[in-house]
This record gives sequence, C-alpha cells and structure tokens, in this order.
Amino acid sequence: MLVLSGCGDGGAGGEATPANLVEVGDQPITREILARPLWNGTGLMVRRGAHYHFQASGTWTDFFIPALASGYSRDYLRWAEQWRRVPSQNWFTLICSVNRGTELVPISTGGDFQFEADGQLTCFANDMSLMYWNNFGEVRMTVRRMHSN
Repeated sequence: MLVLSGCGDGGAGGEATPANLVEVGDQPITREILARPLWNGTGLMVRRGAHYHFQASGTWTDFFIPALASGYSRDYLRWAEQWRRVPSQNWFTLICSVNRGTELVPISTGGDFQFEADGQLTCFANDMSLMYWNNFGEVRMTVRRMHSN
C-alpha cells in the first residue's frame, strides 16, 4: 500500500507524518517536484517490493536550458557528466530514492518501478550538487500503486 503523508517543508526533506492509506485501485497522487532543492520530500511512503506506476510531465529549467523529466544532453557538457549526482543519467532526469538512500531510480517521464526499501519517496533533478542554485521550475509526478503480480 502507498501511505500518503504531509509534504513536510516542500523540498528540504522534512519528516513525513502519516495521513491516510492509499490502497491498490485508489486515485493516482500527483506531486510537484521542484528543480532547485537537492531533495524533494514528496510525503509519499512506498513499500518494499510493491509495484508503482509513475508518470511525469512538464518542463523545468537548468539555467537557460528547458528540459522534460527525461532530461537533456549537450556535447559541450560532456566533460562535467562525471559530477552529476547520477552520472549515467541525463542532466535533469527525474530521479527518485527512498529515504534519500543509495537506490537512485531514474523515473524520467515514467514507467513501472519497485523499491528495495520502505520509506519516504524523495526526488530530484539530476544535476551537479553545487549547481542547484541556477535551477528553476518543476515537473509534475503522478504515482499510483499497481496490483502485485
């Protein structure tokens, strides 16, 4: 089951307070994921091994470069790719994790995912840790719990 919680401080990763349970078949839940915070606390609690479907839409901006949740690449930035938080993923790809852990999942524009831990879903735009000051906008991420196979 997916536990919906308060959104905390809207980006700095505040603690989530359980509010209500969202069961399989309930309506999808949408959150705005801001481009500037290092971590966006979503207030959504995910369960280990459960199946979730994600969709992300909208455009956020890296300095002057607009990007979808799937991110972007530029030849002139190849030298800096090694310093992205997830080097194997495009700049500004939507990435999520549980409890700010080491399992970093590239949600991009969506798909079906499972997580290896229980906890709060936290998300970010894939960028260099010291460069979030020039990020603007947000994407909308929708998640729903799927039937287990």
